[in-house]
Amino acid sequence: ETVYRHELPQNPDAPLEMRLKRPSQQLQDLLEAATTARPIPRKNAVGAIKVLCARGKNASSLAWTLGVLDALAAVLHDHTGPDPPVRRDRSPQGGSESQDSPGATSEPKAGGQYPRSPEDVAALVEARRRAVHCLRMMAEVKKNRRALLLHPRLAQGLVAVIKEDPREGRRDALATLAIMARTQVVRLGMVRVPQLLDTMADVLLLDVDERKPQDYEAKAAEGDTNLLHYKAPKVYSEDTNTENMEIRMGDFDQHGTNDESMKEACRRNVYALLLFLLKEKENAREIALHSDLLLSLTVAAPLFHFSLHPRAVSALAHLTRLPANAEHFSHRTSHPVLPTLQSCLRSPDPEGRLAAFHALQNVSAHERCRQTLANQEGVLQALCFALMHAEEEEEKRVAIGTLRNLADDPSTLLTFTLTPDCFATLMGTAYGDENEMMQYRACDALATLSHWCRQFSTHGVEKMYAKGEMGQIREEEKVSLPVLPSHQVMHWEQWR
Repeated sequence: ETVYRHELPQNPDAPLEMRLKRPSQQLQDLLEAATTARPIPRKNAVGAIKVLCARGKNASSLAWTLGVLDALAAVLHDHTGPDPPVRRDRSPQGGSESQDSPGATSEPKAGGQYPRSPEDVAALVEARRRAVHCLRMMAEVKKNRRALLLHPRLAQGLVAVIKEDPREGRRDALATLAIMARTQVVRLGMVRVPQLLDTMADVLLLDVDERKPQDYEAKAAEGDTNLLHYKAPKVYSEDTNTENMEIRMGDFDQHGTNDESMKEACRRNVYALLLFLLKEKENAREIALHSDLLLSLTVAAPLFHFSLHPRAVSALAHLTRLPANAEHFSHRTSHPVLPTLQSCLRSPDPEGRLAAFHALQNVSAHERCRQTLANQEGVLQALCFALMHAEEEEEKRVAIGTLRNLADDPSTLLTFTLTPDCFATLMGTAYGDENEMMQYRACDALATLSHWCRQFSTHGVEKMYAKGEMGQIREEEKVSLPVLPSHQVMHWEQWR
């Protein structure tokens, strides 16, 4: 709070990062020009600050210089249109809007005469983009990221730029937020930035219908591998321990400046930001409950021809790591998350396909979701097909693990029985040449299914004897009734 009251701390023992430095006279003049000058001088002043940030360690020191962040935040909140801003929120009495209303746009200090000329509008837009670029360079320094998020206007200013600037401003603002999200303490508070998740969903849903090629649905149903026109770049690598997920950021500007490339770069940065946010389970719950963002992921994930398709599936997979999210996807949400994941099992991209398998394994690990997942059309067939024909060893391992989880629920026995070749696949894996762990899981699944079958049959026989439908049971026949497996043979502790 000391930072943003624009006061120097009185305590000389305050931490170094809390000791705001006073700007030099030249820097003070630039800050005043950036907040009060007319559009073209304002653009030049912000450009000068951008040049200073690019030199040496200035990006670190400028973030802790009095007034710098306030000046950049003021530029981000500028109204850049040629006409006066529209007042949206009205007072309850129907009078004029209050100046403190959150929906109001304050009158710009620079270029207050309307209508503005095209040169003035272009200068204000360029000033905004330069301010965003300054913040992006500051965010590269780890100790600056929390200060950028805690500033009362910076994060909302970046969201405003994302909403209003469809080109470089949006791309760099998303990149800035993604870089800030590398730090854990920043990730935890970022999802609470007003309208951030809504804006991310809007970017992902932009022109989504135009990204579907002709006859896409028919070709996807036939498993046409030509839908993937080019190899999707790797976004992150996940080892066996999902808690140590690593996300490698790529070059944000690698796709050129035409309209389609700019839209793809913006979506790429949204996915980078999203995958960083999902490293925290508190954020994962917030994102799973956000209807528009979940809709954008379920729409983008089945687009196999889309270069960012694996990232959408990966985001869904990391959402399912939280048991509450798995239950939400299975029983509560109206969005077709499970059908989307099932369709992604036939993705021609190995990364997207493996992420879909991991997602279904996460869902199957939650006991309340097993019946719903097993009854989802095509899931057991796809798992059995992968178990027999998948080229990747990891896909086979995840498939047998998912089948083993589903077998733990007695309500799935009928589904296993009605699925063609399901038992044959499990038996083939149990007696095949796979590694010992896969053989063990296949045997365990078969033993579990036989346990439920024996339990159902035993219960039925006992009820028939109780009703007298099979005559009186003799004493010697009581011993011959099937007995359940012991706890030493089958591990049923979790069900007791």
